[in-house]
Amino acid sequence: MNEKSKESTTVNLTHRLGLGAELDSAHALGEAIAAITERSSSVLHMLATQFADKENPSHLSDETIFGVIDSVICDLSDITAAVGHYNKNVQP
Repeated sequence: MNEKSKESTTVNLTHRLGLGAELDSAHALGEAIAAITERSSSVLHMLATQFADKENPSHLSDETIFGVIDSVICDLSDITAAVGHYNKNVQP
């Protein structure tokens, strides 16, 4: 096994957190989770309009609906990754 394979790999996901900040404190983690949650909530509210107005449906394609749901699943994974990173690397 070479030295490079022994190193742990850390993926920088700050672009997904939307803040550009490091997860170096409980406050930063909370801000990141709030941003992700707000983004997901907004996406789901837009999707809800697809089903809420029976007289004027927006007629989103199945592909679009799948993309919306998948984006929320990715956001949930981002929250899990952010908390995992914080617990492993930051939490005292």
